[in-house]
Amino acid sequence: TFFLAFGVAEFLSLAAAAWIVALLCFLALKEYFTLVDIRLQDRLGVLGAFIAIPFMTYFIQIEWYGMFIISIPVYAFLVIPFLVALGGSQTEGTVFSVGAIVFGLFLLVYCVGHIAYLSLYSTWRAVFLILAVTLCDLVSAQIPMAGGNAFLRRVARAVAATPLTVGSALLLAGWAELPVFHAVVLGAM
Repeated sequence: TFFLAFGVAEFLSLAAAAWIVALLCFLALKEYFTLVDIRLQDRLGVLGAFIAIPFMTYFIQIEWYGMFIISIPVYAFLVIPFLVALGGSQTEGTVFSVGAIVFGLFLLVYCVGHIAYLSLYSTWRAVFLILAVTLCDLVSAQIPMAGGNAFLRRVARAVAATPLTVGSALLLAGWAELPVFHAVVLGAM
């Protein structure tokens, strides 16, 4: 879906690509909410999370970076708990529900929205970013880890993919005009 959005952005319209990414955010958030155990009375908070998607996409489309960068972490994070509080009188589990909703909103809408905003400047940089992350995930998943602690196996997989992420960051540094030191630190992170 990302490559469809970037193809549309490159050959047709950046606005259409932003709305394709918004559709991807909607589908990912919908899938997330089916997996998370939230209460029925939290439906207003879930509705607020879904309503945040078109607003964020509109801010991307009109290139209003200041509002895009604060729309979800400030305004949506203030409105979602209010909507959850309006949903019902049961207070048990409210903090978990609010946390689950805003975590999904931040991870699956706000973070993915940055990729759409990056495509406004260069679709090929966005494509390179997606390919680098996918390649790092594939490499770390193919590393055989037998026996031992499950936590230590996860740490070993993450550390084993670090040279690839640092190399990808160094390749991207010239395009993004980052100093080499900053690229190495970002790749290691």
